[in-house]
Amino acid sequence: MPPKTLTLHEAAESLGVHYMTVYRYVRLGMLPATKTKGAWAVSAADLERFSATPKPKRGRAPWKDRFRSRLLAGDEAGAWGVIEAALASGLAPRDVYLKVISGAMRDIGEAWHRDEIGIAAEHRATAITQRLVGRLSQTMARRGPCRGSVVLAGPEGERHDLPLAIISDLLRSEGYDVTNLGCDLPPESIAEVVDENPGAVLGLSVSGPQGRKKLRVAVTTVRKGRPEVRIMVGGIAADAQLAKSVAADVYVEDVDAALEYLASA
Repeated sequence: MPPKTLTLHEAAESLGVHYMTVYRYVRLGMLPATKTKGAWAVSAADLERFSATPKPKRGRAPWKDRFRSRLLAGDEAGAWGVIEAALASGLAPRDVYLKVISGAMRDIGEAWHRDEIGIAAEHRATAITQRLVGRLSQTMARRGPCRGSVVLAGPEGERHDLPLAIISDLLRSEGYDVTNLGCDLPPESIAEVVDENPGAVLGLSVSGPQGRKKLRVAVTTVRKGRPEVRIMVGGIAADAQLAKSVAADVYVEDVDAALEYLASA
C-alpha cells in the first residue's frame, strides 16, 4: 500500500500553521513534497519527521531591514527571497504584510521625505512591492463560509494603490469577499460598484492631500439614494476628525480596527 499523502492545506492544518507557511517549507526544501497534476502532496511520514525537527525561532531575523535593503537595490528576486525565508521561518503571513512589507515601505517613504533617497528609488521600490504583493495575494483567501462583502477604493485624486492591495489580502485571509477598485476612482464609479454589491461595506483609503480633498465628494455621492451603505475611512492621511467631517460611519486606524468594525456591522 502506498504511503498516505496530504495536500498542503491538510499539512498546514496538521502543523497548525498557515497554508502559505507550508508552501514555503516546500519551496525552500525544508519539507519533502511531490507535485502531481499541478498540486503538491506531502507524505505522512515526511510530515511526521518534519514536525519532530526543531524549527527556527519565530521572527528572529531582521526581515524588514533585509526586505528594505533588497528594494532599495532594485533586487526583486532577492526581495521575494526574503519574503520566502520569513514565511518559512514561521512568521505569519499577516506579519509579513504588516511588519515586513508595510514596515519597509514606511521606512522608504520616510527616507524619501528626508531627501535620503530620490523619487525614482521610491517609485521602483513601490513597483517591486506591488508585484510581490500580487504574488502573495493568490494564497490569502480563506476557505469556508463568507463573513461578508467589502468594496475598497481610493477617491479621485488618491495615488496610492499599495495600501488597498494589502488590506484587501488581509481581509480575504479573514474570510471576507473583497472587491478592490484601486485608487483615483470617480465617485460615480464607486457608487456603481456599491450598487452591484448590495450589503457590502465600503472602505475608502486616503494617503495624501488630494485623496483627503475628494473624500467628502466620494462619501456624499455614495450616500445619495443609498443611506443604508456603511462607510469606513482609513489610510495614513485619515483620522477620526476627517471621517466624522465627511459623515463616514467610522475611522479605522488599522486592519484590526477594520475587522472589529466589520464584525459588528
